[in-house]
Amino acid sequence: MTHATTRSFGGVTYRGYTGVDGSQRFETIPVGGGQLAVATAASAKDWPVLVFLHGGSYVGGDYLDPATDPGACVADGIVVVSVDYRVGEAGFGRYPGEAPYRYRGIDDCFDALEWVQRTIEAFGGDPTSVTLVGQSAGAGIAAWLCRRDHYRGAFRRALLCSPALPRTAARPAGATSRLLLPRLDLPYGPHPFQATELSGVDVIVTTSRNEFYNFFPAATRADKRGYGALVARLLARRLGVRGGVSAYLAASRRIDPNAVLRRLLGDAGVRRWAQDIVDGTPGRRWLGEYVGPGAMHSAELPALFQPGPVHDWLVRLVHTGEPGWPEYWPHSGRITGQLSTVDGLLAPAKEPLKYVRLAFHPGQ
Repeated sequence: MTHATTRSFGGVTYRGYTGVDGSQRFETIPVGGGQLAVATAASAKDWPVLVFLHGGSYVGGDYLDPATDPGACVADGIVVVSVDYRVGEAGFGRYPGEAPYRYRGIDDCFDALEWVQRTIEAFGGDPTSVTLVGQSAGAGIAAWLCRRDHYRGAFRRALLCSPALPRTAARPAGATSRLLLPRLDLPYGPHPFQATELSGVDVIVTTSRNEFYNFFPAATRADKRGYGALVARLLARRLGVRGGVSAYLAASRRIDPNAVLRRLLGDAGVRRWAQDIVDGTPGRRWLGEYVGPGAMHSAELPALFQPGPVHDWLVRLVHTGEPGWPEYWPHSGRITGQLSTVDGLLAPAKEPLKYVRLAFHPGQ
């Protein structure tokens, strides 16, 4: 049973409803070229705020995905803002005369963050305690919003879950789309990404041990039939491996001899960007890795948003700003926090992604 509720600010009345879990939901609030949803509680006052950017390869995704239902976060004293931004050609297509490094989809997210700064107190949130959380393409957008030419202090920290970014620029509007080769690069997205252009805002970057084991059926078949390593060798340079290919493939086999091609796709699509961010950002940085059965791309979302030990970790991060393991620095062993998807146990590890750094960023 739900019933209607309203919030007002600046002469605007926001209409929503109170859900069966007691949280107040305000959906389809138009902001810029996108929209957003707010989940809060009647008792909320100066609660920290979590702003979530969904994934979807820059061509899709759902800001109201049940896997990221905000009810558990609200129950733990967090106001949640979920952002819907323009995707595909509308959000990330390039047109003549456009300013470089500006994308309409990212501007939608920027506008949403500015809306939070102006308005979230009316929903019981604290605009000085905002954690920006993005997953996959959403994490790529969040990383872009950390750039010095975008960051305006609208969030205190960014949690980048499996950041995905294109290796090459999208073709101009009207040209043949990279959708013809979806498994070799993202069709859209901000480019070129340089971690050295980030501001000093805190970043926590996480990846999953088996990122793309669940994404590409053709790669799964190749690995299972025994020719995945051969395909990986043929594709390694095209997918961005700059170090020794043989050394990289040997390292991949030591991790999982039955998934060499899928590991390359996960390394090229996500882990190399995670490594780039923590090695290049000028601010405080942490690197985390989800481990355990089912630690694959997007599988962390229900663990983060639904009650359980990983959710408890997220709640502590949003409330305190501290991930719970040492910062990632070359001079201190590049410590990575490995977080179990089963029981939430946290174990610091010394650079489990060293093979990725040597393959994609030799010399760092």
